[in-house]
Amino acid sequence: MRKKILFIIVALAFSLKSFSQGAPACPSITPTATPSIICQGASSNLNATVVSNNETSSYSVMPLAYVPYAYTGVAGAIPVSVNTDDVWSGVIPLGFTFCYFGNAYTSVVIGSNGHVTFDLSKAGTYDNYPVTAALPSTTNMPGNTICAAFRDINPVSSPSGAVNYYYTGTSPCRALVISWYDIPLFSCGTPNSTFQMVLYENTNYIDVYIQNSPGTCSWQSGNGIVGIQNATATVAVCPAGRNCAPFTATNEGWRFSPHGLPSYTVTWTDPSNTVVGTGLGPITVSPTTNTLYTSTMVITNCIGTSNTYTNTVNVVVRPPIVSTFTQSPNQCLSGNSFNFTNTGVSGLGYSQSWNFGGAVVNTSTAANPTGITYAATGTYTITHTITDLLYGCTNTTTSTVTVNAPTVPTFTPIPAFCSGSVAPILAATSNNSITGTWSPSTINNVTAGTYTFTPSAGQCATNQSLMTTITTQTVPTFTPIPAFCSGSVAPILATTSNNSITGTWIPATVDNLVGGTYNFTPSGGQCATNQSLTTTITAQTVPTFTPIPAFCTGSVAPVLSSTSLNGITGTWIPATVDNLVGGT
Repeated sequence: MRKKILFIIVALAFSLKSFSQGAPACPSITPTATPSIICQGASSNLNATVVSNNETSSYSVMPLAYVPYAYTGVAGAIPVSVNTDDVWSGVIPLGFTFCYFGNAYTSVVIGSNGHVTFDLSKAGTYDNYPVTAALPSTTNMPGNTICAAFRDINPVSSPSGAVNYYYTGTSPCRALVISWYDIPLFSCGTPNSTFQMVLYENTNYIDVYIQNSPGTCSWQSGNGIVGIQNATATVAVCPAGRNCAPFTATNEGWRFSPHGLPSYTVTWTDPSNTVVGTGLGPITVSPTTNTLYTSTMVITNCIGTSNTYTNTVNVVVRPPIVSTFTQSPNQCLSGNSFNFTNTGVSGLGYSQSWNFGGAVVNTSTAANPTGITYAATGTYTITHTITDLLYGCTNTTTSTVTVNAPTVPTFTPIPAFCSGSVAPILAATSNNSITGTWSPSTINNVTAGTYTFTPSAGQCATNQSLMTTITTQTVPTFTPIPAFCSGSVAPILATTSNNSITGTWIPATVDNLVGGTYNFTPSGGQCATNQSLTTTITAQTVPTFTPIPAFCTGSVAPVLSSTSLNGITGTWIPATVDNLVGGT
């Protein structure tokens, strides 16, 4: 059968780490959370480091810190090979079941030359001393052998030297400690050798501690062996330079660990006993509150016995960061200036970060930034982020602000109006609902001008202006009324002036006896002034005639003169004087 030997000097990528004396006897599980403190919405990775058992079909070896158990002076320690060289001890009970290269053992035999065997047939027999063949081999020793520091040492030659064993720990975490203390090499004497082997229950680890093992003696060429081999001597595991080689070891430690398939399972549960994952990890969890996770390892040894080990790890969830803020209301482009006030957490341990979405100065780390301006109209997104500086937790709140183009107030144009008429009133609210004030505040009804509207504060609107057009009043013209004779037919007052102004007169008709003034008032809707006309009435002249002297009836009647003595012409009725009858 082909023989195999393994030389391993570095720890494999396996969830174990170097342990000091006493620690590795007990299987254990040590959970960790990375990170152990998380932010809201973040995740943590659960991992476990285990001291466990794997199948013993194969082994690895790695350096171990030199922290041995006591070599001597231990109460209950039992000596073997007392003053006897090259001998195997009687059968030594292990005190527990120990698994080795796929088999279960409860007893061992200790050799005086620094090794043990599970081949109980060797009990009390000769322990061969030559160190001439590297493991795996049965040339110098039987199969199923563990060499702590196999050399030809001689317990007889040292009065203070001793080979002993004792038990430590309690089930299911016990260990058998075997020591070779202060024993010289067979041929060379000092320096003496002191070393130790520890077999662990359940984990089935084999630890070797070497305080001193010299390779300077010419006897056996200084060779020694640190290593293990299976029952058929076809597989061996040894540290490099320690397999039938001349070496000197001082304060050295080695661990031989089963490296077959895992004989354990790991399960992770949350406080409700819900399984969140299996295996050593990483197991990603995202709790929303502080959560204690339980890691449970169940190991099964080579005879089918199971043991359970648990441990817990807490994932702390930081309280949520509040990143709320208040802001100025939407504004006009002209003169815009926004202020932002943080209403979330602040102070020592927190940083503030603002992005204003396109402002002239677009970022800030102030708690309450002010005077933020924009160069163009539009709606801008404000992003506010608060960071917990210790744990890196962040929270972001967004909002929007709008920079508006100013509204142009619209008003119905003031129609032209007649100078001196009632002026229109300036509206305090525009047709598109902008309120404000005017300057001047009232319209002059005589002189045309410009009136400026200023929007009230808080409205996004421009100024506006209105102009007035004042029409000059037309003076109605009439043909003057010529003087007329008192009592004659009065002229009619025209209701339309020569320049087409219509209206009414007061009085409405001309008095034909008394001269007077008549006032014309234009009808509504005409830009015209009042007008007046004056009448001149001539008093009647009394014609004077020479009285008609008395005359004789039947005589020739006098002729009536058609022109009076004072120049009044006219006619008479009757036209001739009756010469018979007197009359008027």
